[in-house]
Amino acid sequence: MGFDQAIKASDRIKHNYPDKTVIVSEFGVARVFAPDADKLREQIFRDQMAMFGKQDWIAGALMWCYQDYKSHRNLWPGETEGVVNTGVVDAARQRRSSYFMWQELNNPAHIRTEWQYDPNRWPTGFRATIERRRPNEILSYMLRGYRVTWEVQDDDNRTLAAGSKTLPDVGPPQTVEINWKMAAPSKSVHMRLRLCRPPGFVAIEKTLEWWQPRPEGLTLEDMRHRGLAVPACQQIDSVRY
Repeated sequence: MGFDQAIKASDRIKHNYPDKTVIVSEFGVARVFAPDADKLREQIFRDQMAMFGKQDWIAGALMWCYQDYKSHRNLWPGETEGVVNTGVVDAARQRRSSYFMWQELNNPAHIRTEWQYDPNRWPTGFRATIERRRPNEILSYMLRGYRVTWEVQDDDNRTLAAGSKTLPDVGPPQTVEINWKMAAPSKSVHMRLRLCRPPGFVAIEKTLEWWQPRPEGLTLEDMRHRGLAVPACQQIDSVRY
């Protein structure tokens, strides 16, 4: 079903069943209908989920389908059996790009992260803003009992900050601000933040990376530290490659 057809079907259902709540099922695309099925699948997910979210009588949506499967239908002309490419993962359960788009479309919240800097532009903290999905999105609901965890490490994998916090009910956006003191400037800082559902499993994971600005390449010391092959030469460590 094309996007225009989906809109017409939506209007018809609303007209015929004005007092019903609806859950949409089985929308996606099979490979036989497009040379690049996964790209079309992403577009369908994005466009139709946005359209569904604008209808207050649509309570949810289920895409079709998770994994490619063997079938005698939806194959290329002349084929009587084979694997139908309809999934966000292939027959070996390798994730396609549409898998990650569908995952993002179903995240329970939007999270924005940013570094906080000292006067010398070294990162000494971060701010994360957690906002529930908006009323015109599917699915949108109050986040109750959610917990946020974080870990910040420098270039030598030393932990600069780590902890967790149970959030108040996330109707209005909630902000988490964390700060630390760096004993010495680091060449890089890495932050991982997770939003966890009440049972404890991860709903969303976000990362933030900072690298010390340098106009040139890596020193020999940097190369050894990262496990890179060092050229067999008699150069001093100040020479850059």
